[in-house]
Amino acid sequence: MNTDDTHKVAERSVVGTDAAGAPRILKRQPLVPLRGAPSLQLYQPERLERLREATLDILDTVGVRFDSREALLVLSDHGARVDKARRVVTFPPDLVLGAMARAPRVFTLGAREPAFDLPLRKGVTYSTTDGSGTEVVDWRTRERRRSTKADVADIARLLDYLPSLAFWWPTVTSGDYGQTGPLHDLDAAWNNTVKHLQGMFMGKAAALYAVEMATVIAGSRESLRERPVLSDLICPVSPLVQDRDAIEAALVLASAGVPIAFCSSPTKGMTAPATSAGAFALAAAEVVSASVLVELAHPGAPVLQSLIVERVDPRSGRIMTSPLNSQARFLATALIHSWGVPALVGFADAAQQVRVDVPRDERGQRTGVEQRIAGQRSCGKVQKRTHDEDVA
Repeated sequence: MNTDDTHKVAERSVVGTDAAGAPRILKRQPLVPLRGAPSLQLYQPERLERLREATLDILDTVGVRFDSREALLVLSDHGARVDKARRVVTFPPDLVLGAMARAPRVFTLGAREPAFDLPLRKGVTYSTTDGSGTEVVDWRTRERRRSTKADVADIARLLDYLPSLAFWWPTVTSGDYGQTGPLHDLDAAWNNTVKHLQGMFMGKAAALYAVEMATVIAGSRESLRERPVLSDLICPVSPLVQDRDAIEAALVLASAGVPIAFCSSPTKGMTAPATSAGAFALAAAEVVSASVLVELAHPGAPVLQSLIVERVDPRSGRIMTSPLNSQARFLATALIHSWGVPALVGFADAAQQVRVDVPRDERGQRTGVEQRIAGQRSCGKVQKRTHDEDVA
């Protein structure tokens, strides 16, 4: 049990209702983050430097396509080489290194209650749920159906109670609200947990609404910048494309001081080179190029990076996230930390490691909440690594 003063909190009653609508009292638990053990360095600095050099070479000679006029203007004004006809940007290495040096290595993800703030510092790892599913197995009727805002609220209330889950991520989405679902996800979560929220919304308009919601929760724009109660996960399109809605949302969030987690998830042999080294270099180029943009536009903007390199079974075409070499699970953390920012990484499939017997639906997929217990799904993320060592 963690006894760090920063995570001590007096017991608070959380009021919910049971199936019959009767009041139910739960006791919110203090956070129990994972603490760093003795460091194990699997990747020598020379090896990481070769991957960094490969990433810089991709950015310098191949470039990244930015489907946003606003982003192209920012990059052009700061010295990047912009091919306006192709919307492809190449980056001089010095520009990349200078911009990444502005990104903060240590910052705090705020919560509605300060006792649940998450200082991203050496030796601490925070965990969250998986997501963002579009269907659930109803835990009352056991029927498979589209997820709703009520499901988002229920899972947020469950997360609020569990001490090992330090921040919220949309395990499922508000499918009953169409394109505005990601904003309704935030509304449902803020009404059912005091912990930090990491959303998954894109587009300038949605980002502006989300910032306004977060400002109300924080109390003021200054408070939001000091203790951001919201962050957002934004994914490039592999290979080497920054989507307009995603990157313009990032610029809005960076201007407000809202942290952004850039997540690249290429598939070896399909949207990335077949080799692990090539795939990681490409994935890093995607998240680094996005990070460089926001640091040029808003120096000191808090960013995290996430690399989830997948592979495809050549016989079945199925996408798999667990690497063949278990040591490769830790390369993403080491490589991201070499760029000087916090890492957002996922566990491998726990079901393979501890032989959890998990119910499956008629298509062979793990079902409902059991899926979250079993381990990570392809687009999910279940752990935030925030220490400086290469391995948790």
